[in-house]
Amino acid sequence: METLSHNPEETTNKPQKLADELKAMIPQRQEMESGRIEAILQQFGSEQHNMASVGGIEIIGLGNKEQMEALAPAAKAALDRLQDRFGGRLEAAFPGLKIYFTDGAINTGGEALADENTIIMDASKAAMSVGDVETLLVEMGYLNPGDWTSKVSPDLSYGEITIVHEMGHMLEARAYGAEGVGFASLPSETAVTKYDSKAPNEDYAEAFFYDTYGLDVGSDRKTILERDIGNVTLASAA
Repeated sequence: METLSHNPEETTNKPQKLADELKAMIPQRQEMESGRIEAILQQFGSEQHNMASVGGIEIIGLGNKEQMEALAPAAKAALDRLQDRFGGRLEAAFPGLKIYFTDGAINTGGEALADENTIIMDASKAAMSVGDVETLLVEMGYLNPGDWTSKVSPDLSYGEITIVHEMGHMLEARAYGAEGVGFASLPSETAVTKYDSKAPNEDYAEAFFYDTYGLDVGSDRKTILERDIGNVTLASAA
């Protein structure tokens, strides 16, 4: 899906188009059929561009080289933050992890596929800013004003924070064998943003994003995240 269009010829259908695109930006868990990753890679063939890496973990762009080069700094910034959060042992926790940026493969901003040790990112949505996306999602009633922009710069790449958010889903799935487990007993009203109060798995992923940026998530969530990061890192290294 492309970023929001400003073509005057589309004015008649703009409200519905805007609503559809905003709903697609909301992180939602969806099943990707078996073999889909292989099909995507075959589709792009040699149009695969190394955007960033930490040890054996790679972020790879599929498609337009210039588009991927523009997204590379945000991809690298996300990896650096994650590496810091895992105490320099990100690769030990997620050996061989691949993160792909492309367009048209998913309907959301990002999708964590824990069983395949893969994250898929929508390149066009990733090119937007945190401030622009928050504004749109506040209008749709999914976020409160400042849920993101009072914590991080509104000019920050939406792609950067989405990688970190999706890594939260990867961490929970690795720690428990499924999502929606780690925070299941915690009250939803203490979730860090309006959206993630709707489901324990989104609560976990968004709290992980907050925590990775050094933001307060409350003692209960912090304790669980610290334990899970330690357990996953140790288990993977064993």
